[in-house]
Amino acid sequence: MEYFTTQQMAKLWNISPTRVTILAKSGRLCGAIRTGAQWLIPQTTEKPVDGRTKRSKNTEPEKPFRFPLFLAKDEKSFSPPLTAEERTLKKTSELFYACEFEQAEKTLSDLPDTATDTYIRIASLHARCMICLALCRHQIFFATYEKLTELLLQDFPHKKEMEFFLHELNATIGFGDFFNEDFEIDPAYSYHESFLPNLATLPTLSLCFSATKRITQRELNAHEINAFYIDGLDSPVDSQSIHLYLGLSYSVIADTSRATLHYQKAFLLAQNNNLFWLPAIEYYYFGATMEEALKTMDSAFIKQFRSISDTLRKRFVQSKGRDPYINFYKLISKNRFIYVLYASKGYSNIEVAHLLRLSENTVAKIYSSIYEMFGIQNKKDLTDYYFQSIKRF
Repeated sequence: MEYFTTQQMAKLWNISPTRVTILAKSGRLCGAIRTGAQWLIPQTTEKPVDGRTKRSKNTEPEKPFRFPLFLAKDEKSFSPPLTAEERTLKKTSELFYACEFEQAEKTLSDLPDTATDTYIRIASLHARCMICLALCRHQIFFATYEKLTELLLQDFPHKKEMEFFLHELNATIGFGDFFNEDFEIDPAYSYHESFLPNLATLPTLSLCFSATKRITQRELNAHEINAFYIDGLDSPVDSQSIHLYLGLSYSVIADTSRATLHYQKAFLLAQNNNLFWLPAIEYYYFGATMEEALKTMDSAFIKQFRSISDTLRKRFVQSKGRDPYINFYKLISKNRFIYVLYASKGYSNIEVAHLLRLSENTVAKIYSSIYEMFGIQNKKDLTDYYFQSIKRF
């Protein structure tokens, strides 16, 4: 197959090279390959219809891509208006962040199974995963997680943007860092402004924070600037996320006054916007660092917050030892468990490397270390070992 450069294709289609690059990045040029800073496009590729130009009445307009994240803005601010499925996602998210998990589950209903739109289905599968984590329904979580990962193995436009959900989920359960290094804003995409703040908070939303991580003053200053910027937007979830991150970061370096200041802001956002999930889950792990800030809130809020935190704690404590996910942790570290799961589903090393953004060689070495740990030889032995553990449960 012969390939053209962006300049050659631009001349053939009578458009600018920049426009060709945008089309390639957005996945609209089938077979396009990126080599360094250049794109190579198959010579036989047909020119996509330009959604910016007028078309005949008989031509169906191209549906614009809208990232399915609807928490940050009021419903009336979306244009075009939210669809019924998008409204369901928005309501589910609001209930989840309010820690009304059973109601969120009821609202989401069977959307992850019935949604025909790829983007809505990915977002709804992610929502079901988060609800199952909160309710300690680990078997349903992994069944849904597998559907999500398999869906993201397929090729479709804006795939990198939709991997946001998998990266965020992996960070939440400790299977990797929440940051997609390949993510780029493309002017051809129809982003809603509520999505843009997430670009600044991608590295900060994971609450699986290591207390041994070395934090530099330069990093803290950069995040302080991010916090100042995001606080000026109508995006309370993102504001709360970065203030929780900064609160914990300052706690690690024993700057109690700065930590308390940021935790106070996070608690105020919880009080004013009914956003309890993130502070409650951080309180579960790092409660002692948040107590000083919590004492500054009014008694009604403290009572409500402690009630939510206690409910989560009791649920998490009761689930320990009763779940194959937890039982298997006795045999293998949390960071290695995901490799066992992928092996049980028949994923190749190449597919695992793609999902976890590692090299194939690194994945092979990790599997070798797991085999050595259990005294086994291959993925089949590992899969058998895993399923035997589940049967014992």
